[in-house]
Parts: sequence; C-alpha cells; structure tokens
Amino acid sequence: MKRRYVALAVVVPVWALLLPLQPAVGAGDDGDAGTSEQQLPAVDDIRFSPEEMAESYKLEAQAEWQPAAGRIATEIRDLYPDAFVAARSTFTTFTVVFAGAAPEGALRMLDSVPVDVEIVEGVGVPEATVLELVDSITKTVAPLAAPSQGFSIYPDPEKKSVEVELYPVAGMERADAPLSEFETAVRAAIAQLDARGVVVSVSAREMPGGVDDTSYGQAGGTPLNLSSNGSAACTSGFVVKVNNGPDLGVYTSAHCPNNLRQANTNSNPNFNFDFRAEHLGPYGDHQWMRSPVMMDFWFHYNTGLGRPVTGTGYAVVGNYVCKYGRTTARTCSTVTSVNNTVTTLNGTASRITFVSGVISDSGDSGGPVYVGTVAVGLTKGRDPMKNVSWFSTTDWAMLNLSTHICIDGTSC
Repeated sequence: MKRRYVALAVVVPVWALLLPLQPAVGAGDDGDAGTSEQQLPAVDDIRFSPEEMAESYKLEAQAEWQPAAGRIATEIRDLYPDAFVAARSTFTTFTVVFAGAAPEGALRMLDSVPVDVEIVEGVGVPEATVLELVDSITKTVAPLAAPSQGFSIYPDPEKKSVEVELYPVAGMERADAPLSEFETAVRAAIAQLDARGVVVSVSAREMPGGVDDTSYGQAGGTPLNLSSNGSAACTSGFVVKVNNGPDLGVYTSAHCPNNLRQANTNSNPNFNFDFRAEHLGPYGDHQWMRSPVMMDFWFHYNTGLGRPVTGTGYAVVGNYVCKYGRTTARTCSTVTSVNNTVTTLNGTASRITFVSGVISDSGDSGGPVYVGTVAVGLTKGRDPMKNVSWFSTTDWAMLNLSTHICIDGTSC
C-alpha cells in the first residue's frame, strides 16, 4: 500500500464565510422542470438485464475491500472528530481528507488498507462540525413546514457547504401555505444560526419529483407482507439479535408497517413478526422485529440466491454497493454522498446515503444493501428528479436499536 499526500489548503474569500445564505445556482431550473409531470421509471427499466447483472458481479468482486476501509474511516472520524473531513474511494484508491495535518494515529490506522491511500490535508471543515450544523438546521426547519411541505439537506464538509432544498411532499394534498412563504421563513430562520464557516444555500422546487420511500424476510432479504391481510409491504434486511437478551429477528425500514409477516415462497408456513423498536429521524430509518422461529444468518442477494453474512462495514463516497428487494431484485450502483437528510410522506430522516440512479421501487424498502458478504445498509427510497436512490446505514441501526447483525459461523 502506497501513501500519497496532497496539500490542498483552500483559501476561501472572507465574504463567502460571511454569507451563510445564498440562492443555489440553477434553483429556478429545478422549479421550472417540476411544472410537468415527473415520469417514474418502470420496474422493468430498473431491473438489471443479464448483461448488467454479469457486470455487477465483476464490479462487486473488485469492491470487496471497500467496506472494511470505510469502517477504518469511521474509526478515524470517531477518534479525531476535529480533524476528519471525508473519505472516498475508487476501485483502486482510498482517499481521506483532513481539515489540518493528518494525525499520526490516523495514518497508522490507514496502513492496513490494501490499496493506495491518498491523504489530503488542509481542506474543508470537520464532518462533525458540519453534522452539528445539519442537526441545527433540521430542528429549525421542521417546525416551519406545513404538513405538505418537506425538505432535504445535502452536506459537503470538503466544500464547506450545506444545501437545503424545499419541496412539496409526494402523496400529500397541497392546500396549505405556498412554498415561497416556506422558503422565506427558512431563509430568515437559518440566518440566525451560527454557520461556523459553512456556506448554506437554500433552494425550492415546486414538484416532489417522486421523492419517496420505496416502502411497501427467515433469512434476510425476503418479502414482508401485512399480517392483517397479507398485502405486500416491504423487504427484510439482515438477521439481528438484541444486545442484552436472547431475542432474534430482522431489520427493515421504520417507515414500513409494524405488523408484518414473513412471506415464504416455499413450503414453510408464514409467520408473524413481533415489532420491537424503530427509529425514523436524526440517525436514519430502521426498525427491528422479533422472530418466533430460529433464523439463518444469511441474506438473499438475488432472487433465489443467498449468502452468509461475514461482517459489517461502512460505505463512503465512491464505493460500489448492491441491494436486493422483492420488487427489483438485485441492482447495484456507486455511492455519491453521505449524511443527507430527506423528507417523505413518512417523515424526515437524516444520515442517509445516496447512490447514483434509481435502482429501487415500491416494496424494496428495508432490504439488504451489501458488498459481497458484508452488510452496509437498508434500502430506503429514491428521488428520480435527482436520479438517486437512498439507504440507511446498518451502523446507525445497530446503535439506535441496541442490536447487532448476526455473523454466520457464530452463535450471535
């Protein structure tokens, strides 16, 4: 593993730091584009062709080192919150960005990354600082929104920027306050916050563009139906166990119903899960449910195909990840950003990861996001207008729900 240093200290004009609010470039274009009906991709257009599927297996094999490197990045982030800015990767390199000089301890931790490591120093604002600002913005904006109004927040610590986007929520009647009044109130409220050297932009789009959760598994990655009437609902993620106790079950999304049933496609009988806990808010979108039967520590990675879970990891920008869902099966793409905030009909969730392209559809929510046999997330939703899909990280699910993902070959 080679280590390469890049000194990229960026001098930001003083006036930029003193203007925490400025219109986003092209903000009007988003609004204009939203005046016509947004066409959502058909399920058959989302599903991979045989050629795309074959290529996805090749790329996934090349990306198998990435979740472990991402895990190292999260450890550096936690140990050096005043220094760590961001991490990103290609298939052959791993880059870590620091606001100042890279701590020696962080450099030693990166020695175990099996590809060339690029160290960027003197760039950006620490991620911890930006996420504190994001949390403040979320708490400030949420009370200002009418029931039909939502918002997304896109932080970029490396660029010292946070973008706040306002829009109508898909599926809601729009009979309350105009979006322009919401935008004016948001700008005024954010101007009162301490931006701490971060430039905050606010924009609005008049059409939701399909911004929505993909909502409505024994092993993970199996269909979940409503226990009341058997209607299709979501997909399970990974098999988990409560930290202090014997209960075993599965993850899915918190925006999925709490009364779900395993929908077996084989001779095994269906059974109802017992809802235990959920979180849809500052740290993602996830719930866990107790299973009344023993479960295998495997997950479906494609239709009729399973893999054992051998570990958990964290995906950073540039990582290649795959997901499985009951509707669109296996699809894969590249992480484009992390720690985003999104609003749907089901509420506002933060610490959400974006991948390129619309690779999920209704019914896929809660399904496993993975690289090889490593668990990294749970499918959440998509935004066709921005051509992205979303997932909630398993790191936050394990922490918030006091559970852990079961690893094959252990007693969990």
